[in-house]
Amino acid sequence: MGDDLQDVQGRTIHDEEALCTIPILALPGVLVMPYQTLPLHLFEPSVVSMVRHVLTTDRTFGLLNARSRFHLNFQ
Repeated sequence: MGDDLQDVQGRTIHDEEALCTIPILALPGVLVMPYQTLPLHLFEPSVVSMVRHVLTTDRTFGLLNARSRFHLNFQ
């Protein structure tokens, strides 16, 4: 991992002053609690590609609980 990363029990902790750009996965209506496992059923090619990239790098991504009226373009 980089100088500004620390792995703690499978989680990546960034330095307080680190500025990171992370991929975002929009899951309308999903609420995730700490330590909760969320099974994902992904089928959109752009989302599958993003998750593959996440799994081969530092495994960091964000979840967005977007309302269905918003259209998000992942490309």
